[in-house]
Amino acid sequence: MKAYSNTVTMKEIAQKAGVSQATVSRVLNNHPSVSPAKRQRVMEWVRKLNFEPNYSAKTLAANSSQLIGVVLPDMQNPYFTEILYHIERIATISGYSILVCNSNGDMQKEKALIRQLKARQVDGLLIGLANTRSEVLESLKRDHIKTVVITQDYEGIDCVAISHTEGGTLAAAYLLEGDVSDFAFFGQDSDDKFVGFRDHLLEQGVSPDHIHTIGNHEDWYFSTMKRGYHTLRQFIQTNELHGRLGVFTVSDMYAVAMLQACRELGLKVPEEVSIVGFDNIFLCEAVDPQLTSIAQPVEDIARLALDILFRRIEEKGEPQGHQHIILPPQIIRRGT
Repeated sequence: MKAYSNTVTMKEIAQKAGVSQATVSRVLNNHPSVSPAKRQRVMEWVRKLNFEPNYSAKTLAANSSQLIGVVLPDMQNPYFTEILYHIERIATISGYSILVCNSNGDMQKEKALIRQLKARQVDGLLIGLANTRSEVLESLKRDHIKTVVITQDYEGIDCVAISHTEGGTLAAAYLLEGDVSDFAFFGQDSDDKFVGFRDHLLEQGVSPDHIHTIGNHEDWYFSTMKRGYHTLRQFIQTNELHGRLGVFTVSDMYAVAMLQACRELGLKVPEEVSIVGFDNIFLCEAVDPQLTSIAQPVEDIARLALDILFRRIEEKGEPQGHQHIILPPQIIRRGT
């Protein structure tokens, strides 16, 4: 049964409509036992008195907040803005509201945000983790918080993502088509994107000496775009390359930074440098030349993650096993 904000107001509605408070409650909860005539009278007075449910009381009565907590690592990245758009839209249709938090890629902040959301009694969490070594996974499992990890795959917890390894393979195959002789990945060598990228290049006979990582020992992903740009520019200036360079970046934001660095250093794209981004955000078509990118099915990720989370919320007790949905990436070929 729903709980409402003011018993006096409910009493007033009952008096004005000439019914009992119990009848008012049944109407507000859409109970089928109320006659159409009484339902119409009650709803007329609900509208006239501008009656609103008390959601705090509802939470206590139903042991459900109808809130989903969403923790994302980088809200400056349009990819996460896009996935948030779909999460909010689907959650609203399903009768849920969302509380959005930005961890800025900081694991300590991520922990604090999850504690805050737990205190707000959210029914479940969707999390894009701050780091592949995030420490929050074990605490989420231990505290039995209904959680689905989005955009990454981890053991022992529900996840919806694409295959980052396959995405790296697609990027490597694309660059090999263009007679590239030196290959670079902007990101960390522990990233599955790089693993797929490197392994495919090695399988195709590329020497390890011609496979580079850029920014591998930095806090590369959550640095400012300005710092990322300078890291890319410095790599081009300080490395002796053996021919055409192919660069695969961990996100499209850094692919745009690479384009800028090439332009300022007088390097032609794609004649001298070929670039592949990751995420396929709207900026890919806004720059010149337009960026080739590895696309993620963002709407599908949001929908499937919420499907799992809603199912977990409805379940009693611990889930039997965990779902790992890994979707295929797709390469979108453009001008780089």
